[in-house]
Amino acid sequence: MKKLMIAVFFFALTTVTAMAQDSERANRSGGQMQEMMKERLKTDLKLTDAQIDTVFIVQRDFQMKSRDVRMSESISADDKKKKMLQLNEERKTKLKTTLNDEQFKKLEEFYENMRKMREQRQGQNGN
Repeated sequence: MKKLMIAVFFFALTTVTAMAQDSERANRSGGQMQEMMKERLKTDLKLTDAQIDTVFIVQRDFQMKSRDVRMSESISADDKKKKMLQLNEERKTKLKTTLNDEQFKKLEEFYENMRKMREQRQGQNGN
């Protein structure tokens, strides 16, 4: 019985340590990704720090709202599609108040390229 308790303890300790390391790695890579995106927005789109902050705020708001719509079980598929279109239009309107036309166009191209790369990665991973 004592050996079993020791084995369970070590298993739990190993599991918790591994989970903490995975979480730490995810936080680090997420932060690195965000910094890389900010740098690309600054260099490629010539955005100011204030514009970049606004883009991140608008995008985060859009992602949270769109996730809520997608996860909702009380909304029909057609209504979800309409709501997503509405949310995307709101996102564009907010961004257009901060960015000039060229910057907005480049930002949309940037997001489209990111979407394509994400789909390619998912396709390669078999998802």
